[in-house]
Amino acid sequence: MALITFNEQEHIYKVEGVTTPSTTQIINPPADYDIWYAERGRAIHKACELHMLGQLDTESIDPVINPYYEAFLQFLDDTKSSPINGVLDIKSGVPQAWHSLQIAAYYELWRNGLDENNAPLVYVNEAYEIRCYHPLMRYCGTIDMISIADKDKPIDMYLLYLRDNGKYILDVVSSRSKTVNKFLALASAYHIRQEFAI
Repeated sequence: MALITFNEQEHIYKVEGVTTPSTTQIINPPADYDIWYAERGRAIHKACELHMLGQLDTESIDPVINPYYEAFLQFLDDTKSSPINGVLDIKSGVPQAWHSLQIAAYYELWRNGLDENNAPLVYVNEAYEIRCYHPLMRYCGTIDMISIADKDKPIDMYLLYLRDNGKYILDVVSSRSKTVNKFLALASAYHIRQEFAI
């Protein structure tokens, strides 16, 4: 049995059958979003995932999704000659301050987490849409992309913003340690609130 199971419809992670918070639950971002945009984001992620798996039927891409997909293809093409070295989160909406906390959570998962087969993620150099669990901080997440070209160089945290004009913006989150520590403080506070029902 896999260590992690994930109910996509309800966005619920379970670790060995026990419901476990996601990075989003721990961060608890403002919920002032339109469902249409959330669905669009899921469709964009799915198109990118299927592309990376070599399973995308490009004829089936919705015209609304296509520019974001084209932006993703441009990003992949641009990074062939200058590959990224780190953990990446794909976004299709407006940049938000909490996005840096989310990629910090994924970076920490890569450093100290386990994949669905209970194997350490730190040894993974290339992966896409990988579900993982942090055994110490007790949270789950799905890392959009891991691309480690050189472990002797700094491992960065990237936010890839895909745009509706077929272009993208790639942000490198600075202050890795500081941002990761902020997320870990949130994770600790989340579990304390659960324990004491506050």
